[in-house]
Amino acid sequence: EVEDSIDDTWIVSGQSPAQQELIERHKATEPLFVEGSFRVWLRGTSVNYFILRADPDLTPKPEQDHDDISRLSLPLFEQPTEQQVARTTVVHEQEDSTIMAVCATGSSSRDSLLSWIRLLQRDNPRLGEVPVLFTLKSPIGTTEPLKEIEAEEHVPAVVTETTTDKQ
Repeated sequence: EVEDSIDDTWIVSGQSPAQQELIERHKATEPLFVEGSFRVWLRGTSVNYFILRADPDLTPKPEQDHDDISRLSLPLFEQPTEQQVARTTVVHEQEDSTIMAVCATGSSSRDSLLSWIRLLQRDNPRLGEVPVLFTLKSPIGTTEPLKEIEAEEHVPAVVTETTTDKQ
């Protein structure tokens, strides 16, 4: 239960320990964004989901060509060289954004998403210090309403049983 929640709906949330660590390291001056809805099909049922994301980390990564033998060093006879240590990235850190969490709600309303952020704050106290912007738009375009998709002739509204399913 979430205090001051208007929507009486369900919320399914997903977040890994690595994503919790990313939120912990996130700068309080940089906003996080709630984006969506995106559609995924689960056993013939459409589910809209949302993401909590951050702008990508644009820190330059040290590049080293391990196959280049022109600068082959022999550490036994030379002074140690200074090398930059880079933090290992995790799968949630993509080129275009860093995914902090995902969720699906029964109503997909703004209030249910606010309740989701409040629930995330229980395990991510740092989230209370970071501005969260609700864009509520999909970067890949608008999500068509389900009724319009089912009205199209090439997409069946109900998946029927095939002869291979009966065997």
